[in-house]
Amino acid sequence: MSIFNPWWNDKPDPHISIHRESRFKVTPSWIMEVILEPRFLNVVSGPKCVGKTTGIKLLISNLLEKVDATDILYVNCEAFWMLCR
Repeated sequence: MSIFNPWWNDKPDPHISIHRESRFKVTPSWIMEVILEPRFLNVVSGPKCVGKTTGIKLLISNLLEKVDATDILYVNCEAFWMLCR
């Protein structure tokens, strides 16, 4: 799981690095609707390549300023999808 959660080992997240280096930065509006309460599960779904992962990683980047890195778990469900094929 640490490969999906590089902040556990004080490593930079590649999605955030790409976003920071991008000439045009877009922050998805839906990230303001995510509920960030303990024991609350948020699911983000949609077509490929529309910014779901980048939006989640931007949220995580903001959260890392407020909470311990080990309190944040990101799960990429695409790995499970590939196992089911």
